[in-house]
Amino acid sequence: FKKLMRVDSTESLQSLGAYYSESFGKLALCCICLGLALGLPGDAGGSSNLIPLPAVQIRAMSVIRDHSDGAHFKVVGGALTNTHASMNSAIVDSRLVLNGSSHEFVSSTFHDAVYCVASRVLRPVWLRPVVSGGQVSEIWTAELISQVSAPLLELMKLLQGYYPTVIMTAHSPAGGLQSDEMDSRLVTSQMLAASQANRVMNPEKVLHQKAKHLEDESISNIYRLASRSVQALSLIGLLTSLQTQWKVQIEWTALPDLLSFRSLVVSASVHDIVKKMLNALIHNACKSEKHGVAAAMNNAINVMTEQCYHYFSAGDWYTYMAARKIETLRSKTNLVASGGSYFHATAFNVRDSIGKEVEQLATECVEFVIQSAKHWNIAEHVVGVHSELFKACAELMSFRFEVMFLGVVDLCLAAASSFLQLSRKRFDGGLAGSRASGGMVPYSPHALASASTADKWDLGLYHGGSAMNDCDVKRAVDACYTCLAEQIVHVRSLNVGGHEEVKGSAGDLMDSDHSYSSENNTRIMSDMIQRALSSCSEQAMHIALYTILLDRNELELLLAIRSAHLE
Repeated sequence: FKKLMRVDSTESLQSLGAYYSESFGKLALCCICLGLALGLPGDAGGSSNLIPLPAVQIRAMSVIRDHSDGAHFKVVGGALTNTHASMNSAIVDSRLVLNGSSHEFVSSTFHDAVYCVASRVLRPVWLRPVVSGGQVSEIWTAELISQVSAPLLELMKLLQGYYPTVIMTAHSPAGGLQSDEMDSRLVTSQMLAASQANRVMNPEKVLHQKAKHLEDESISNIYRLASRSVQALSLIGLLTSLQTQWKVQIEWTALPDLLSFRSLVVSASVHDIVKKMLNALIHNACKSEKHGVAAAMNNAINVMTEQCYHYFSAGDWYTYMAARKIETLRSKTNLVASGGSYFHATAFNVRDSIGKEVEQLATECVEFVIQSAKHWNIAEHVVGVHSELFKACAELMSFRFEVMFLGVVDLCLAAASSFLQLSRKRFDGGLAGSRASGGMVPYSPHALASASTADKWDLGLYHGGSAMNDCDVKRAVDACYTCLAEQIVHVRSLNVGGHEEVKGSAGDLMDSDHSYSSENNTRIMSDMIQRALSSCSEQAMHIALYTILLDRNELELLLAIRSAHLE
């Protein structure tokens, strides 16, 4: 990463910017300035390292703005003609239109400089293998990881600071014209149609908006690439540290041999493999009896949710914690049953210390599962009986605790609300006002909720979050409401205990005729319905609930519903 050009100070660039622009070209000048702004190594004896980086960035960006051409469309094979001279034109005023010409998109100098510098940083490692012979490749030292990730982090901060609307609006339908095609005839037809529909619309302004939208999307892509690359580098460094310092066994063999850094960054199939590897690693390490290993893994989980959330997000952390709580709860309930007493679904003996502990565990399970659902951002998480939503509902209802039944209601509504919020944020032009913080956020379950990917402005760049279209959002929301309704009517077929605590063996409990009653199932279903109606005012949910109750002939429960949507 050594520059060969003599200039490495922003003072000389500010004073001699015009000279360097004429001598080397505007692109070379912008690349030099951007390299200085990112803190790339300067020439021997240079003075740039003596100036604080924020001051360098301000000066460098000032030079870039003075000598950078903006994004625009270049006319090829034709010329601008006056409509009075064109008898075939449908527009009869004096506005300029394009006649018999095509258009070529030309990106801004700053845009090209960003791509050049980012490519220069990533090129040395892009095709290098991460895994070789079942182990991490020896080239991935802490020094190399730092050299590559540091300028990429500065590039991300620079884009966030100087171009805050680029990432937020690039993939929003409100961020530009609807078409993403580069076909010049479509651009021309949009200009003509807009001019015919609204005489005030300037065709040149239409082209300018189209050019800006295309460039915003391109800068968004390079931001996404930089962010994913930094997270991949952080993951490699973290796993290597666990292996060398804490002797944690990393199953590198789970990854394809000679896996390149490029695949680790951009391959969806590799991402799925890495997620499975991390889940297995966490599960095994947290049970390790080696001194300090469990604590080190807990710290690693905290780091991953902050620095590698593309591979292990806050939602993954909540899922992991929910699984741990459910495992503990299952062991506790088995212990209670085998010990001669059983706590029913509708009531706990709160005077019993074991009952209090079980109730607390059950409540925590529900809370973690709901928090995990708030990070579901693709329709496949909730659509179908094999989705995460259906599996979570089945897991909660298997315990037959009242808090679990009501938790199923909260879970389905939270998942639907998450998709509705994604849709609303997308149409508001992005996650405005939720800029990513520059420093690390102190880790805690409560702090994590505000520092998670759900609150970061680049959520839509991961796992297809804000890229969902209207049909996908509606399909996901409808699936959540349908799942809720089906789980409520499913209670009818379950063996749900009564209010009293039944003493005796687990076998005696199952054979007791008075342990279960249809009235108790009806009461729980009614409680779930009232919970849903009081928590959600969305008409789609009310209709889904009404429809399935009618189909299952639950007329008593149906007539008890008081909803303005069903009058």
